[in-house]
Amino acid sequence: MKRSPARSILRMPPRADSGLDPEEDPGIYLDDWRAVESSLLYIDDLINMTEIEEKEKTAVLRGVLSPDPRERFACCRIAEKLIEKKQLEKQLLVSIAVEYLLDEVEHYGIDFVLMLINEIKVESEEISEIYIPLMRKRINDEIRLQIERGVVDRLECETPDLVFISLLKECRVFGVKNQLFTVDIIEKLLEKVEKITQESIVYLGKIFTILLLHECQIIVERILFFFGNARVYERIKGHSKVLVEELFDISYTLSQSYWKKTDRSLVCEILLVLFNLNKKVFDESLRLHNYKKTVEKENDR
Repeated sequence: MKRSPARSILRMPPRADSGLDPEEDPGIYLDDWRAVESSLLYIDDLINMTEIEEKEKTAVLRGVLSPDPRERFACCRIAEKLIEKKQLEKQLLVSIAVEYLLDEVEHYGIDFVLMLINEIKVESEEISEIYIPLMRKRINDEIRLQIERGVVDRLECETPDLVFISLLKECRVFGVKNQLFTVDIIEKLLEKVEKITQESIVYLGKIFTILLLHECQIIVERILFFFGNARVYERIKGHSKVLVEELFDISYTLSQSYWKKTDRSLVCEILLVLFNLNKKVFDESLRLHNYKKTVEKENDR
């Protein structure tokens, strides 16, 4: 059987220089779809009979990045078949995700790329080098869903420490949506993992401190909602001393600042959560906070 050349379906993805917003740009239907579809159907049939060549695999993966949603979907289905037949190396997919991180390709199909990686296996290196760093960028809900699947569902880990370390490293530059997403990931991991270490809570406290420093009402509300999760609350209260020590200063400082009443009320509710977690450590933290402020004022004179 004569093989059609891979270039007949290879339509290079657009370079990432257009400033398109992933949240609002789903792509565009391209005029040459029928010709592309015919080539894809040929490769789809060919997979059932033999192993396709590397150039055809590359063409399929590049099709996953097409601005045309029809081509993205069709190429993703073919890539899934290749994965089932163990004819697709994960490194090819990882390389595409890295291209997006480096601003070399647009957002089209990155959710599919992550979905395909998730179907193979997610390694700890990919979490710290790809999945969490992707949250530095403007991403859409489809990409967030696949990040969550990889981090929460597909990664095999006993504790959340690795993910928390990666979040702590990156979260200072997250936009508001990805800050909220950060709390979602933390909450779901704490519900799932086998054990929660003291180190986990230290990282959690430092992450929440960074998020609270943005003084954004919806972030404060989300963190308060986090503490309202009964299962999570029960699992973290065994490390209440560490958590109160980590979060007291930022929460108390914000409660004293000139916010709107609703904002200050939300922070005060977080303070109440900390008080109920460990009253003794809360009182000690308050005394230490006031002592530091007194020393600072005396040094400023």
